[in-house]
Amino acid sequence: MTDEDTVRSRTSTTLFLSTLISGFLLVAGPVTGWYVPPVLAAVAFMVFFALFIRSGARGLRR
Repeated sequence: MTDEDTVRSRTSTTLFLSTLISGFLLVAGPVTGWYVPPVLAAVAFMVFFALFIRSGARGLRR
């Protein structure tokens, strides 16, 4: 497994987690009766997306 493969798998894992968490905040919040402000959900998604972009850019630079 090369460094590039490691970066690629880490990037896909980050994308998966960000999608999962933002989806959980948007769907499970209202269903279970929690109040999740849309702003909070959007901020959480942007943070994870920024991490994904950073790890992806690091992989593309090589």
